[in-house]
Amino acid sequence: METEQLDPSAALASIRAQRRRMADRLITPWWYHPVLGILLGGLVAAQASSSVVLRSFAAAAVAAGAIVLLIVYKRLTGVWVYGVRGAAVRVTATLLVVVLAGYAVALALGGTAALVAGAVVAAATLPLGRGVDAALRAELRR
Repeated sequence: METEQLDPSAALASIRAQRRRMADRLITPWWYHPVLGILLGGLVAAQASSSVVLRSFAAAAVAAGAIVLLIVYKRLTGVWVYGVRGAAVRVTATLLVVVLAGYAVALALGGTAALVAGAVVAAATLPLGRGVDAALRAELRR
């Protein structure tokens, strides 16, 4: 019985090529981050309302919208990234801090401040979301 010898450098080259192909597949549609921004900004802005029903609806809409975004992205690209590392973690953490800070401002001050905080969160989601994508692709291309 003969065993096949694998060339380690060829195996590593194959892995690198596969990672580059994966990076090429991770192209987020142009509308993805604006929709995510509207969802997150809307959740923050909804804190301007004194209506528990409206705030609860906003939270449910964000949850449902996030699930829909995940499903659509996965259908379009064939993949979903379940974990991030490196620079993508830092950009993701920055986005999380912006959302939480906006939410805190909205809860503390309410009214117009909540609307402004929601707009800031929505606007920040675009460049930060695209930054996460770019960092993920760069990590895969290494």
